Amino acid sequence: MIQLKEIIKEIEGIHLIGNKEEYVDKLIKLTTDNSDPHAILWINKTNNHLIREIKSGTIICEPFDETFANSDCNYLVCNNPRIIFQKILVRYFYEKPQPSIAGTAIINRSVVLGKNVYIGENVVIENGVSIGNNCSIGHNSVIKENTIIKNDVVIGCNCVIGNVGFGYEKNEDGQYQFIPHIGNVIIDDKVEIGNCTVIDKGVLGSTHIKENVKIDNLVHIAHGVIIEQNALIIANTMLGGSVTIGKNSWIAPSVTIKDNLLIGEDVTVGIGAVITKNIPNKETWVGNPGKELTKFIETNDKIKNL
Repeated sequence: MIQLKEIIKEIEGIHLIGNKEEYVDKLIKLTTDNSDPHAILWINKTNNHLIREIKSGTIICEPFDETFANSDCNYLVCNNPRIIFQKILVRYFYEKPQPSIAGTAIINRSVVLGKNVYIGENVVIENGVSIGNNCSIGHNSVIKENTIIKNDVVIGCNCVIGNVGFGYEKNEDGQYQFIPHIGNVIIDDKVEIGNCTVIDKGVLGSTHIKENVKIDNLVHIAHGVIIEQNALIIANTMLGGSVTIGKNSWIAPSVTIKDNLLIGEDVTVGIGAVITKNIPNKETWVGNPGKELTKFIETNDKIKNL
């Protein structure tokens, strides 16, 4: 159990309303029916009106009219409840996998492993791979030859990193011939990759996932893709060969991006969009075929008025 006074001392940006001596021992999802005084809930701006209905526990919330405060509750008031929830969860309630290498893992003798590495059951790591410090690779994942994984990287279960992409060309007889891939994959520091994701190696150069990129489950990243720092690539997305995704961009679920395109920095691509053109910095694109948001709205309005 942790006292609230310990939390507000160790995590910056919190103003406490209530009893700093109170103990908490669990995080629970938002509910107005909570009766456990030792539970922590978090509430976002959309649901801020529910503050007056919660009768017990400690609530992480944005600033509110304190006349609605319940004497049986405590309030951790902050500007961003979700990030404070994340910090409390990680610091007090989440246990990371302990460094270990499962007995069923198959690791080539040439592999270079850093310190504090976790390798799950049935993982295969091929020749020439290097893995930095504090990395975690989930069960059944395969890391193909010459992949470079730097520090603090998390790779989920059932992933394939560094296999060949889909590259064929017709010969003189009209038969498809496979184009071998002799590049690799580079994954920089603090990248996180979900389950069942595939990242193909480059044909000649590298597929490069840069620092602090977060990739969701069931994502396909083709050969030669570059994803710049701090981008988010969300579930079911498909990035075609040699696509570049700019810094801080958000690629929503089920997006398809055609090969050889440049997606700028601070771009948002909406759910299910099909992108066939380059996107400038700081734009939001939606639809199929993808268009800049204001142009998409204008087109729809014209169709409605026909």
